This record gives sequence, structure tokens and C-alpha cells, in this order.
Amino acid sequence: MRGAAADVVGGLGAAAATESFLAALARLLTDGNGYVREAAADAVGRLGAAAATESFLAALARLLADGRWDVSQAAADAVGRLGAAAATEPILAALARLLADGHGNAAVRAVGRLGAAAATESFLASLARLLADGNWYMRYAAADAVVGLGAAAATKPFLASLARLLADDNKDVQRWAARAVVGLGAAAATESFLAVLARLLADGDADVRVAAADAVGELGAAAATEPILASPCAPARR
Repeated sequence: MRGAAADVVGGLGAAAATESFLAALARLLTDGNGYVREAAADAVGRLGAAAATESFLAALARLLADGRWDVSQAAADAVGRLGAAAATEPILAALARLLADGHGNAAVRAVGRLGAAAATESFLASLARLLADGNWYMRYAAADAVVGLGAAAATKPFLASLARLLADDNKDVQRWAARAVVGLGAAAATESFLAVLARLLADGDADVRVAAADAVGELGAAAATEPILASPCAPARR
């Protein structure tokens, strides 16, 4: 029943953020039942800004280290929903441990949604490793996180890892890597990146071609190389 109640609170969203509801939800975050803690963490994420209080964020930081995988992943999802408001030192430290241990893509998604606050040396090192992970979905999630971090992620090792993803065997990974290039801005307008984007403009997969064209369009004049301009899929010059 407690878990079901937490689910109901989550479904109500910000409308449920009354003082009494928040107090009850805070208690559920420390419940002895793992399902209840998972449902409560999910509810916190759905409440939005009203749940980005010191006590709730401290509770989420503890749940990120919960012994149950489903609870820690629910907490990571909640952090991702709260975004930059959840970028406290304890949460960043807990997410860094999850990334270092390779536990779940929810933590990777959360890092991307925290924005520039997560563009630290340790996070970037962890994401760079995940960009080369043997699991294609982890590579995909890491590329998606780069989109959220933006230009702050444009370090040399990171750019090298991302360049490899643009040539990945998986088309979804290639597409998200192209999106990440857009997020990095002018730092991605290098000779090697532009050469790969030119090849992707002629890729056999339509979604990859569209993603590459979008990336070229966002990079603007810096992407106006001869190979790119010669491609029939290149965006029209403004």
C-alpha cells in the first residue's frame, strides 16, 4: 500500500507538493521495503522543482548508493528529472561512483541532464570510457549525455572518443554521436570531425544522414568544407 501510495503521488506531479504530502514522501524514501523506496524516488522526480529541497536531495544521494539496483536506478532517474537543481556535491559523488562501477544507463542519463555542473574531469573520464563500451546501448546513452553537457565536454580525449562513435557499427549510436557534435559547438568543427560528417552525409541510413545534416547546419560556416558542400544532403547555405 505504501508503494502504491507513492505511485499515486508521482502521478499527481507538482499538484501533490503540499507540506503534508512532502513530509510523508520523505519518510517513504527511507522505508524498509525496496519497492516502496523505488516508488518514492520515482515520485520525487515527478514532483519537479518542489522536490529539489536539501532534505530530498540528501535522501536521493543516499538512494543512489542503495543496495538494490532498482532503487539506485530510480534515484538516478529522479536526479535526471530534477536536472541542474540536483547537482549537489553528494549527488555528484554518488553518480561518479555509479559510473565508475558501470552500474546502469540511468546514471549516465542523469549526468547529461545535470548540465555543465557534471562536466568535471572524473565524469568526463567515465563517460569517455562508456563511449567505447562493448554494449551499444551504453555507447548510445553516453553520446546522449554529451548532448546535455555541451561545450563543457569538448576536451581532447572526449573529442577523440566521440569521433570514433561517428564511425560506430550501430546506426543509433552514430546518429546520437552526430547530435553530440552539435552540442559541442565550435570545438567540434575540426578537420577530422568534418571529414566524418561528410561521409555520414552519404550514409545508407536516412536517419544518420539527417543527423549529420543537422550537425553540419548547426556548425554553420565552419563546416563549409568542399566535401560537405559537394554532398547532395548538405544543408542549403544561408
